[in-house]
Amino acid sequence: MDRRQVTNTTLFQQRDCSKPALPIPENEMSLARRRDLELYVHRVYDFGLSPYKASLAGQRFCGIKRILDVGCGPGQWAIAAAELYTHALVIGVDTERTLLDHAVRFAREHHVNNCHFVAASYEDLLRLFPAGSFDLIMCHSVLQYVDESKAIQIFSALLRRGGMLLMHWNHGFGYYLSRFISHLLRHEYTQSIYPLRILFVEPLRRFFVGTISPDHFVTFGRLRRLAAKEDILLQRIPVEPLLDYQDGPWGISKVFSCRGIKKSAFHQSAAARASIKTRQSLSH
Repeated sequence: MDRRQVTNTTLFQQRDCSKPALPIPENEMSLARRRDLELYVHRVYDFGLSPYKASLAGQRFCGIKRILDVGCGPGQWAIAAAELYTHALVIGVDTERTLLDHAVRFAREHHVNNCHFVAASYEDLLRLFPAGSFDLIMCHSVLQYVDESKAIQIFSALLRRGGMLLMHWNHGFGYYLSRFISHLLRHEYTQSIYPLRILFVEPLRRFFVGTISPDHFVTFGRLRRLAAKEDILLQRIPVEPLLDYQDGPWGISKVFSCRGIKKSAFHQSAAARASIKTRQSLSH
């Protein structure tokens, strides 16, 4: 996949952002929703790109030429990656067009020319890009809102052998526990039911009924098992303190971070050799 192919599929490119990329009729988005998105964007960029660039630099990725940021929002991670890997092509994907407008504007302000943005769902990715297109896929604070099993399958298909997967999600057990305690302390008893439902009711409904809530609890253990089925070796990594993520009550994590590598031919042959060696030892 070359730059021309990607650019042809790109809906949001580096251009004059004085007007919205794809204007959204006023009746399609409430004023409250717009205000929430604006507050989110300001919070994300409070400290500029430095924390995101430092976090990515700490991973010490090598040979990165094509990067996909799934659920890129206002583009902080995608733009940081584009500035850090100046020779790489970076694609940011999100369904929220208002956030993509911000992403394009910030990219222009930072004079970043190797970063493009696409309005699409994660489910559309295999229609937009060929299998094995990317060296690095990033996915931050998204998996709790989607079918993580399907997402991991798509990520694996889009990664080349030896490609890297970097994920953060901020809805760990501590997040919902903090919300529950906060509502109780403010005597908001009705609101306190929601985090309990996510932690205890939704997993049961998913197990017995098979339905997935738009907001649900994801564990690292489940992700690691799903990734292993798709030839991705997943491991936990420390959460970057630069990003100001705080643990919940009693040190229970609100945020989880992990990185993975899609097994290469070397990994597969090593596993095969280990399997043969095990069978030989059992036969003696």
